[in-house]
Amino acid sequence: MSTAIRLNWLGNTFNSVANAFNSVANAFNSVANAFNWVANVFNWVDSTAHSGTISPYNCLRNE
Repeated sequence: MSTAIRLNWLGNTFNSVANAFNSVANAFNSVANAFNWVANVFNWVDSTAHSGTISPYNCLRNE
């Protein structure tokens, strides 16, 4: 096996490992995005209620 072929194999191996780490990172990012989306909904409800637009919710809330 020539040196060039060995270097190509080594590069491909590192790329495969990097892709695996990227897949895991993407999965964590998806979970983080889901939590952020839920937090944004709660923040929207809280800010809308605070403005008095949703009056029933305002009654349940301690100012």
